[in-house]
Amino acid sequence: MGTARFVVIAISIVIFQASASLTAKEPTCASGFESDMFIFKVNRNQLRQGARLGRVVFTDCTPRTRFLFHSDDSRFMVQPDGELKVKRHVVLHKGHLDLVINSWDSQGRKMSVPVRILYHRHYHEKNHGGHHGDHHENHHQNVEHHHGDHRHHNHQHILTEADSANNTEVPVQQFPKTSDGLRRRRKRDWIIPDIKVSENDRGPYPLKVSQIRSNEDKVKKIFYSITGPGADQPPVGRFTMDRDTGILYVTQPLDREEVAKYMFQAHAVAEGSGNVEEIMDIVVIVIDQNDNKPVFTQDTYLGEVPEASPKGHEVITVKATDDDEPNSDNSDVRYRILSQTPQFPSDNLFVINPVTGVIRVNDDGLDREKYPKYTLVVEAADMQGEGLSGQAKVNLTVTDSNNNASAFTQSSVPVQQFPKTSDGLRRRRKRDWIIPDIKVSENDRGPYPLKVSQIRSNEDKVKKIFYSITGPGADQPPVGRFTMDRDTGILYVTQPLDREEVAKYMFQAHAVAEGSGNVEEIMDIVVIVIDQNDNKPVFTQDTYLGEVPEASPKGHEVITVKATDDDEPNSDNSDVRYRILSQTPQFPSDNLFVINPVTGVIRVNDDGLDREKYPKYTLVVEAADMQGEGLSGQAKVNLTVTDSNNNASAFTQSSVPVQQFPKTSDGLRRRRKRDWIIPDIKVSENDRGPYPLKVSQIRSNEDKVKKIFYSITGPGADQPPVGRFTMDRDTGILYVTQPLDREEVAKYMFQAHAVAEGSGNVEEIMDIVVIVIDQNDNKPVFTQDTYLGEVPEASPKGHEVITVKATDDDEPNSDNSDVRYRILSQTPQFPSDNLFVINPVTGVIRVNDDGLDREKYPKYTLVVEAADMQGEGLSGQAKVNLTVTDSNNNASAFTQSSVPVQQFPKTSDGLRRRRKRDWIIPDIKVSENDRGPYPLKVSQIRSNEDKIKKIFYSITGPGADQPPVGLFTMDRDTGILYVTQPLDREEVARYMFQAHAVADSSGNAEEPMDIVVIVIDQNDNKPVFTQDTYLGEVPEASPKGYEVITVKATDNDEPNSDNSDVRYRILSQTPQFPSDNLFEINPVTGVIRVNDGGLDREKYPKYTLVVEAADMVGEGLSGEAKVILTVTDSNDNAPTFTQSSVPVLQFPKTGDGLRRRKRDWVIPDLKVSENARGPYPLKVSQIRSNEDKVKKIFYSITGPGADQPPVGLFTMDRDTGILYVTQPLDREEVARYMFQAHAVAEGSGNAEEPMDIVVIVIDQNDNKPVFTQDTYLGEVPEASPKGYEVITVKATDDDEPNSDNSDVRYLILSQTPQFPSDNLFEINPVTGVIRVNNSGLDREKYPKYTLVVKAADMVGSGLSGEAKVILTVTDSNDNAPAFTQSSYEATVAENKVDAVVITMSVTDGDEPHSPAWNAKFKIVDGDPGGLFNVKTGQNKHDGIITTAKGLDFEKSSKHTLLVAVENEVPFATPLPTATATVVVNVQDVNEAPIFDPVEKYVSKREDLPINTDVVQYTASDPDTARKQTVKYKIISDPAGWLIVAKDTGLIKVKNSMDRESHFVKDDKYTALIGAYDNDDVPATGTGTLIIQLEDVNDNAPIIEERVIKVCNKESAPQLLSVTDKDGPGFAAPYTVSLEGMSKTNWTARMNATQTGIILKLATELASGDYTVVLRVRDTQGLEQDNTVQATVCDCKGEEVSCQGRIAGGTGLPVILGILGGILLLLMLVLLLLLFARRRKGEIKEPLLQDDDVRDNIYYYDEEGGGEDDQDYDLSVLHRGLDNRPEVFRNDVVPNFMPAPQYRPRPANPEEIGNFIDDNLKAADNDPTAPPYDSLLVFDYEGGGSDAGSLSSLNSSSSGDQNYDCLSEWGPRFKKLADMYGGGEDDML
Repeated sequence: MGTARFVVIAISIVIFQASASLTAKEPTCASGFESDMFIFKVNRNQLRQGARLGRVVFTDCTPRTRFLFHSDDSRFMVQPDGELKVKRHVVLHKGHLDLVINSWDSQGRKMSVPVRILYHRHYHEKNHGGHHGDHHENHHQNVEHHHGDHRHHNHQHILTEADSANNTEVPVQQFPKTSDGLRRRRKRDWIIPDIKVSENDRGPYPLKVSQIRSNEDKVKKIFYSITGPGADQPPVGRFTMDRDTGILYVTQPLDREEVAKYMFQAHAVAEGSGNVEEIMDIVVIVIDQNDNKPVFTQDTYLGEVPEASPKGHEVITVKATDDDEPNSDNSDVRYRILSQTPQFPSDNLFVINPVTGVIRVNDDGLDREKYPKYTLVVEAADMQGEGLSGQAKVNLTVTDSNNNASAFTQSSVPVQQFPKTSDGLRRRRKRDWIIPDIKVSENDRGPYPLKVSQIRSNEDKVKKIFYSITGPGADQPPVGRFTMDRDTGILYVTQPLDREEVAKYMFQAHAVAEGSGNVEEIMDIVVIVIDQNDNKPVFTQDTYLGEVPEASPKGHEVITVKATDDDEPNSDNSDVRYRILSQTPQFPSDNLFVINPVTGVIRVNDDGLDREKYPKYTLVVEAADMQGEGLSGQAKVNLTVTDSNNNASAFTQSSVPVQQFPKTSDGLRRRRKRDWIIPDIKVSENDRGPYPLKVSQIRSNEDKVKKIFYSITGPGADQPPVGRFTMDRDTGILYVTQPLDREEVAKYMFQAHAVAEGSGNVEEIMDIVVIVIDQNDNKPVFTQDTYLGEVPEASPKGHEVITVKATDDDEPNSDNSDVRYRILSQTPQFPSDNLFVINPVTGVIRVNDDGLDREKYPKYTLVVEAADMQGEGLSGQAKVNLTVTDSNNNASAFTQSSVPVQQFPKTSDGLRRRRKRDWIIPDIKVSENDRGPYPLKVSQIRSNEDKIKKIFYSITGPGADQPPVGLFTMDRDTGILYVTQPLDREEVARYMFQAHAVADSSGNAEEPMDIVVIVIDQNDNKPVFTQDTYLGEVPEASPKGYEVITVKATDNDEPNSDNSDVRYRILSQTPQFPSDNLFEINPVTGVIRVNDGGLDREKYPKYTLVVEAADMVGEGLSGEAKVILTVTDSNDNAPTFTQSSVPVLQFPKTGDGLRRRKRDWVIPDLKVSENARGPYPLKVSQIRSNEDKVKKIFYSITGPGADQPPVGLFTMDRDTGILYVTQPLDREEVARYMFQAHAVAEGSGNAEEPMDIVVIVIDQNDNKPVFTQDTYLGEVPEASPKGYEVITVKATDDDEPNSDNSDVRYLILSQTPQFPSDNLFEINPVTGVIRVNNSGLDREKYPKYTLVVKAADMVGSGLSGEAKVILTVTDSNDNAPAFTQSSYEATVAENKVDAVVITMSVTDGDEPHSPAWNAKFKIVDGDPGGLFNVKTGQNKHDGIITTAKGLDFEKSSKHTLLVAVENEVPFATPLPTATATVVVNVQDVNEAPIFDPVEKYVSKREDLPINTDVVQYTASDPDTARKQTVKYKIISDPAGWLIVAKDTGLIKVKNSMDRESHFVKDDKYTALIGAYDNDDVPATGTGTLIIQLEDVNDNAPIIEERVIKVCNKESAPQLLSVTDKDGPGFAAPYTVSLEGMSKTNWTARMNATQTGIILKLATELASGDYTVVLRVRDTQGLEQDNTVQATVCDCKGEEVSCQGRIAGGTGLPVILGILGGILLLLMLVLLLLLFARRRKGEIKEPLLQDDDVRDNIYYYDEEGGGEDDQDYDLSVLHRGLDNRPEVFRNDVVPNFMPAPQYRPRPANPEEIGNFIDDNLKAADNDPTAPPYDSLLVFDYEGGGSDAGSLSSLNSSSSGDQNYDCLSEWGPRFKKLADMYGGGEDDML
């Protein structure tokens, strides 16, 4: 039955899961950050180093949970898990700070997210009660995620999906079956083994780790849950349990360094019946991964080594710590020296002990004079030197071995020289000091006496000198603070100094020679005491008393508190900030009041004051220096809530407060002494009304017995401003009549009167004061609309440029007038958009960035805004125009006082001595975090040569021109040394650089002088605990004094000073039972001990201690940490094993229990870390059978790793069942072992079924990434742009895939050569793609680069491997071609086109015959008219210039060209373009005359008479110097209509012109006129004459259709088209008439448009052909008869059908005659052909001999059909026929003959051949196609005949014909000219 039920349940579960999977939506994923913006709220505006702000969440859609992050703000770092930490102390000056965090997805794509860190003071107060648990939780909850429209991860959905989709098998933990078993379990501590989870696991999350199960779940519904740390206690939510299944999940990656062990409880509750099982303890152990680099205790170590040190001399010890698991490879650190600088005299002068970090001398050769300093770069690497690594610098100063004699422990001190002469002394005093002020820090710990300086006289070489001091601090009060050694001149301070007592000491130093008195002038010595933060702020009162009206609005000012600090004014040590620590009572809200942190003004912050409920409030106020982060003091503020009836301004409704007059005059007098009986009435300005507005009411006690009249007098009533206030005469109600303006009048004071009816005043006059409450109704106004200023281009960061000022007319000292400044815009925005920064409070504008360049950007315009309400209110704007000046303008810009002058020694011998004494000047001391203003003068150097030469001063070295560059600068002319920005001792504690003095034009005037600047420490770093939360255990029976745990805090301030002297104390203990001092802490060592009895694990199993570490011996800055102590059962100490007890695994009790194997596992997988150190054999677990109580049980294991290969890795104790691993495991060899455990009873066989045991080998990062190649070869073009992809490298890692151990990142370690820059290439850290990162590749200089590339796992922080990448630089166009000559000269004849002018050659340094070598030429100047071309020759290095147009000698006889040469491809880098000058001389030639214009237009009538002038068309000879004459001739006259005068160019009509001629196009006739000069070789020019022919009516209209067919019965009308060659005005409309016989049979009329004739048969005719004569007239009356051949058919209607074509009246005989004639004609043709063939054989003598010169005479024997026949108009010859229509003619289109059908143009181009052939055949057979043979009729002659008489055929002139013109027609007409042009003699 049970089995059936189980099957049914299983099937139901499967169906449910299947349906759920069908409805589940596949989640989408996009790489990137979880939010569009992260906001981290912090409760302090100063963030200490190491502070954790929260976590940014990033995903790349892979299981990875750790990524490489980068912050654009170097003060912050992001750990691989997204944790944002503070690297250096940060101050949120503006209340917030913005930065950008970058990461890369799995494809190497860079993604960014903005992050804002927001100061939110009340956050901690509001959340204090709810988050006492975990420091990290406070931070993580203090994160706002601002989402846009993408990526919003649904973690609940992920959890659901993990439940259904994650098929990973997890162990099942069974609750014991009986309570007895439970009791036994508690004694054995655990029934299940510890669950081990690797830190930094990539997930996916939530991740299953185990499952609990109750045996009762077969009969009841069981609900599972967990409680305790990590579940419902901080850190809350790290572990969750499924309520129904009991599956335990971890929800996020764990961090062993945060919490190494979790212990919580599992519960099983039956539905409706309470607990079914005892609570089960679950322990989760976090397996360490190597995810922490070793960190040195200092970034830079400073040490000294005597130059005579022997080999093995111990110099210094370095120390690095690693947060990974102690006593494991992950934290086993080894040291090595990476580099030594300088490497002389040998590169291994020093050696380091790899285990202890002790650095010793390793070789001889230390020489202080040659190499005074050495810098070692030391590496500390875990994994015994093979793992993650960190670096530190060790700066060693080589000291003179003679300096060791002194017994003082401190280092040598500076030596101060007396000047050599008294005259020099006088000058010295004018220069103030020869030595700088000596600076000594107050409260220095000593040891005392402490050396501070030494004075020295130059006379001590020849005399015995005694030194002494006199003055205050020496022999005057306070006596004895300073002493001087009589013999050596060493100055000592004898005790700690106190700046608050004396800030500056000034005394005198004396040098006296033995037996001869003073040898030097007295020298003034000034000692400045450097302030330390050793004074707390002190309030002016311990308790402040104040009042607050209960109806006070938000912002109402209540009281002001004030605290003073005795530390140095205007420094951080005395910069006080206020905050409210607590408010009692905290009702109705805990932030009823707010304090201005700067001014101490306390204001109302919320509504809800109620005098009846809470009449008093007590505020505890804190004042802390260091801008709120330093020492603090407290005061109380007791506030009494007053009744609002005392505050007139609170009432705006009808009921108003009533003010009583006093009862007696005595009372009145008393009132006056008390000043006022009523409070000031407050009225808000700009109130909206309605007006009049009630504000108060006065009342007299006499109004009960008398009628009282009330009134007011005074300013605002009956005095100006009159009428602002009125009072009701009967009621005494006071009204304001209009809105008030506080800026006009802030306070009104007038008098109220009460008069009894008929009896005068009944009360003394009462003063009423009305205060106008300010509203923010005035914008800040700048003192100038535009500010003008200057800024030197070399200004350092922080340089003060200009101050702007805005005023606000609102109430002073209120938020309404509290102005803040900001820069809205900067123009131009180059080289960066934040070149300037403005102080929001003072309006001082300073330089914020480098890059000012007067040559590039000479001016900047800033738009500055001033806003009240501390920058949140109304605003005004102004412009600031800044001119960038040359840096020489900076010398006089400093305002601080003079500084000490350091003299160079006078001689080189003195210089040598100076070097032996190390320093001629003392160390210069500068306090860190100094407020400025910057740049700040700190000293001045001076050369004695400056009296005779111009000396220029400069500095070189670290802090000057070496990193950190620009911290110190020196004025070139004055030698003043400046510091340009606040220093940070924790960054660099000591600067050493060199000062140089160079004489103008003559080199060094002095040897370089070493300058040492010591940064004086300030207490600006809080102590930081090594852990935020410490976990420990304390046995419940521990005695008093029992040591529980040790906490440790470090302070980055100066070691061995009060600033870093930390003291510890316990702030709180939770719970406080059985006593609140159960524990105590050693204030110095941090050891926590048991202080009292009463520990009881059953009652109070955990204690949480909040521990504070404070510097300044416990009085200074402080940090906190939590200590969570678990009270353990004292019986747990019994086992003697050195390692922790191991889990006991129970065999199930019965066979039925064995079926539980179907539920997967009875025990969880055992996890063992690979490479564990042992000792071996190492216990990993223990199995136990319940039968061992009654039988002797023997245990064993079988399977791989036990008795099968690899044999013997695991063994089991036969008697105890303890499982051992015998040697270190290697995950890369075997990642998982599975074997069987057996329990056999003595003498009776198996007592239990075999149990499967699975051992998972936890991966450790023990494999380096290995590149696929040792050396990669690639090429990169030398002109590659930034971002150009060069090559890809690839490395693999054998560690566990998809874990940090195998997550590789790439880095370029080195580049050789490092020129022109050391970062020419960059590598994508994810993909390994190497790209060009900078310009400067030059194949000619550096043809190859070798990169050393590193691949490191742990997202770039782990083990690493290296490979080389050798890149060959290929040629790019980085050499410009150059001409072989700078200028050329050539001569070319004018008018020649394409004439070669000159060939130019160039050279190029690039690779020959490459596109970067091939030249390309261009004319860049001197050819505006485009007269020349330039092309490249075949060798690609010649430039050939040719003429593009003919040159004109007369316009310009010389051309000067500028030719540039480039390559075929653009220059790879900006290069100068080479040019050459080409001078072209133009050679003069004879040029043809030029017509003006070249085309001449004239308009003439077409009927212009012959010999009429058309136009005079002349040309000019451009050869002005030749004095030639011009003659004219006609070159082209197609129609022969014109003639030109040879000398004048006058053109006349030769023959009649006709507009309708085919020679005329678009009414234009074109002729070509020639003009030629009289040179020996004449040159001819042409001009075009275009005659616009005006139309005349010289063409009669004609009918187009000459053949028609009609039926003789009911024939249809025929439409005939009429055309006229003449133009508009001489054509339509037309008229028509029938002529001759046609009138009888036909009718004709014009159509509606009068452009067509409608012809109709009027009578029925016999079928046959008829001629119809129609006379058509145009609009001018010009007419012409037209004949139409009409065929009349015997038919009816429109359908014409002719049976045969028989002419009318023609019979059969006629037809037979025609046929006979045709036959006869054919016979004649045949005879003619025979005759012609016979004559063909006869030889005919040629007409012309072969040698006849007339071979050029053309033959014109063509007849008819030739093209030339088409050029003549024969209409004149036929004009007579037109008058005789009865005569047939055929010289026009024979319209009476049908035309063939032509084929249309085909659409398919392939048919075009057939189309041409078919249409040619049709044209050959087309009778209507020209030419037409004409029948010439000459039988009509005489009067009226156009032909005229034949007798008129005579010469056109009465004289002889002149044939002289034949001689001008050329050699072809020479014979004719000889024949006819010979004259009269020849005719004879």
